[in-house]
Amino acid sequence: MKDFSIDTAGFAALTITELLLQHCVMKGVMTGAEVTQLLGSAIRRHETASKGIDEKTLINTEAARLITAMVGGLSPLLNKDQTPAKSKPKRKRKRSKESRSKIFP
Repeated sequence: MKDFSIDTAGFAALTITELLLQHCVMKGVMTGAEVTQLLGSAIRRHETASKGIDEKTLINTEAARLITAMVGGLSPLLNKDQTPAKSKPKRKRKRSKESRSKIFP
């Protein structure tokens, strides 16, 4: 693990996290709303930590932006449950000859 840069390790962790979240939604382990809430909490945590003057301000601001971009990229999957399905037009049921003869003798 010492041969990998912090950037490389962070990028790999981001990819794994994104795939895990996708898998959780597709398998029904978490809903899109739950993943959105989880990522929203992470964004707020980094935004809160970015207030100040220390050297961690920039990295927390960038982390919040990165997670926000992840939410945008995942939005088709996360919002799939919230999109109302188009209703199919109702087909008229054909009546049998027997039922028609009762109505129209």
